[in-house]
Amino acid sequence: DDDDDDDDDDENNNVSLAAAELVRRLAFASSRRETPLPTTTTTTPRMMMDDDDNARTMMMFGKVNVISRGETDVREILLLKHQLRRGEEEEGEEGDEKQKNNIDRRIKKPSVVCIAYSMEDTCQPCRMFAPKLEQMARDYETLDVMFLKCDVNASVENRRLDGNVGVFPRVELLDGQTGRKLKVDDDEAWDIRGANETKVREILERRAYNVAKFDGLQRRVFDALRRCKSKCEGNEERFATLVKTVTAYASNAIEKQDPKYRRIRTSGKAFTERVKIVENGEECLRAFGFEKTRRRGDEDGGQDDQEAYEFSNVVFDEFHENNQFTKRELRRVIQLLKALTG
Repeated sequence: DDDDDDDDDDENNNVSLAAAELVRRLAFASSRRETPLPTTTTTTPRMMMDDDDNARTMMMFGKVNVISRGETDVREILLLKHQLRRGEEEEGEEGDEKQKNNIDRRIKKPSVVCIAYSMEDTCQPCRMFAPKLEQMARDYETLDVMFLKCDVNASVENRRLDGNVGVFPRVELLDGQTGRKLKVDDDEAWDIRGANETKVREILERRAYNVAKFDGLQRRVFDALRRCKSKCEGNEERFATLVKTVTAYASNAIEKQDPKYRRIRTSGKAFTERVKIVENGEECLRAFGFEKTRRRGDEDGGQDDQEAYEFSNVVFDEFHENNQFTKRELRRVIQLLKALTG
């Protein structure tokens, strides 16, 4: 009874039956480091991302980077134009594959871009907020959050980026993968006004993640789904149901407080008809962080041994040495699957 209705409990679990399009649209480009989201029609505010400037910008994680070229600086970060986490480019001949690989390892796209608007020369709250921003930059370095300070008095470009809002300090948060602005509450607000460190941290706790761990998890999940898709040729509905079910299982495991959502009995009707029926279907659960276990019947008050998939507690421990991903990265993969499947 712990798995029959898991995928119907919450609106967040409503993955469309268009999931059959997932494999074709994404092409499961597992060999690529970054997988672009499909172009969609949206009214969500997003930063301009035209590639019309060849300037290069050095930006670093773990500190607040001061920008002076407004949208150009932000655009270069989102387009991954020589954003290096440490050190300078290594010397070498152009086209040298070894040099290219060394540089690629140091290039990292941010999970979130945090832009703090200020008027440093006349705004006392801005100066008081500055050390808090520096501390947050250090705290979220391993989660690949890029912090930017935009002093509107520094340049015309910075004032244009601010959009003449005229409230300081003010913080905007962008999805580092898509460039879209992130909502900061349920009232359609797209920025945080005032020196509200608590609110900034609250959003980052929900949206920031380690990009390298996300990349590895995304490849693992997409590879598992691709293999299942190949076994469901001619039965798109079965594959769509599988995607919907395993995504719901994973979402419930990290978002629900009740521990029953972290255990799925393999003898359950829902599991049997939606997951087990698909060849390699159980591989998808393992990719999402579930591990197969067997409990003795007397441990559960029953007479028979019970086989189940239990969600790994390691996922909830960000500092565990064997932690390949956390709920942060898993939440992002789930969001990506839902975006791709409508």
